[in-house]
Amino acid sequence: MSSNLDVSVLLMSVAALQQKRKDKIKKRKRRSRSISVVLTDLLELVHLLQESLRVERAVLLVIDRIHIT
Repeated sequence: MSSNLDVSVLLMSVAALQQKRKDKIKKRKRRSRSISVVLTDLLELVHLLQESLRVERAVLLVIDRIHIT
């Protein structure tokens, strides 16, 4: 039962990250395009990608645990 809970929590995390990314893109489109803004946007996207990869690894671990049991 906890595996189902883990998966649902991870899926909610993925959905939240996707929404966060969409919000960041909307904000970015509204700002001026100076070099510092572009670099800041790139840094934010790198951080979001890192978060996404952590969630992906967690999902894969949960899936592996489900297959093992």
